Amino acid sequence: MAQTNTIFALSSASGKAGLAVIRISGAQVQNLFQKMIPIPIPAANFMQYTCFYDPETQDILDFGFCVFFTAPKSFTGEDCAELHIHGGLATIQSILVALSKIPNFYPAEAGEFSKRGFLNGKFDLTQAESLIDLIDAETEHQRRAALSHTRGALHQLYQDWWYRLSELRAYTEACLDFPDEEIPDTLEEHIFTHSETLRAEITQHHDTAPKGERLRLGTKIAIIGPSNAGKSSLMNYLAQTQAAITSPIAGTTRDSIELHIDIAGYPVKLIDTAGIQETSDPIEQEGIKRARQHAEQADLLLIMFDGSQPIADYNEFISPPPKQPAIIILNKIDQGLNRYNNIILNKPHAHILSISLAESSGLSELYHAITRNLETLAGGSHAPIIMHTRYQQALRNTLNALDRVKQMLETAQKTDSSVDLVLIAEELRIGLNSIAQIIGKVDVEDLLEIIFSRFCIGK
Repeated sequence: MAQTNTIFALSSASGKAGLAVIRISGAQVQNLFQKMIPIPIPAANFMQYTCFYDPETQDILDFGFCVFFTAPKSFTGEDCAELHIHGGLATIQSILVALSKIPNFYPAEAGEFSKRGFLNGKFDLTQAESLIDLIDAETEHQRRAALSHTRGALHQLYQDWWYRLSELRAYTEACLDFPDEEIPDTLEEHIFTHSETLRAEITQHHDTAPKGERLRLGTKIAIIGPSNAGKSSLMNYLAQTQAAITSPIAGTTRDSIELHIDIAGYPVKLIDTAGIQETSDPIEQEGIKRARQHAEQADLLLIMFDGSQPIADYNEFISPPPKQPAIIILNKIDQGLNRYNNIILNKPHAHILSISLAESSGLSELYHAITRNLETLAGGSHAPIIMHTRYQQALRNTLNALDRVKQMLETAQKTDSSVDLVLIAEELRIGLNSIAQIIGKVDVEDLLEIIFSRFCIGK
């Protein structure tokens, strides 16, 4: 899809740096070598040392390297060039101003390079959106998932479902288009078998949405327990920084503290909460109320006690068992594990660890226990997972359509009546279009503006 304008932008990070990369794309990229670069057009995909000149004054602006990519073998599918220049702010600005002096050269809008790549068939919408995830990735598992999706893992999955739904719809409509032909006796069985297989596969993938959300936004881990159990010290250990004030005085933490950290390559929202205890202090009461709210909303609970003291109120935290996974931590075992706490150690439902933060004892086991839970909550599979809400919503629409197909077929079988193929075909069309919207196989102009506006300039 040819674009009239040639666009340019800084593609490397803004700010002072050793090097900067300016990307240019469009039908008139070759004009660079007449206006700014005094060398013949270099061979495609090879870097060429050169100087860069102002197209009007012919003043030298900088020296560095340029590389030329010929259509369609480029990121955008158009002729492209990259200028590798020195990363000083004044140098970058002088090159950008010079490019704007070339006729039909315009600064790129946010995401315009990627949008052109999509429109020129270089990748589908899932791969385009995964580029955002790859750029935004802050942890190892975020990077791995984004890279897998960028390389087409989601594209292949959704493309396969789109193709199979297309075939099923075509098969159904063929029976409608040729009413004089005898409808096969196995028609309903064929539709049922294939639609149910698709429904099962899509459901399994749809159920990965909570994992994808935790991987993208962070798994919520709340540290709860009575006062003076060492919750803030645990937060500081996991965060590897003095994020929370620690003190032997009970009730030091009176409000919740939230940190975004990386644990074993997974993004985590770690929340240190106020100690839960009987109090008449209204500020402490509010802190305890918030602690309970965080405990209800957390994906994983770290329930912490002072193991050296008799734990009289453990039932408040672990009986009945929490709805989400929980690790019970008995801290301060360097002071001796109180005999009374054996009743906790015998709880069959709980994962219980004894540690000493003061002497760094048992911390490796605790870290591995947390990591295993994170693998279950936000990873644990090499299969593609849903990372964006719009995928989840579109697949839910497809599943709803397939559910209605199943109901119609089952009703027809129970009542020994003929199924309405017009309604079946319409439901398959709805399901097909929902998947098509994910990968961009239908008119999605409004959606494109939303998606690509999230990109940075230069991408």
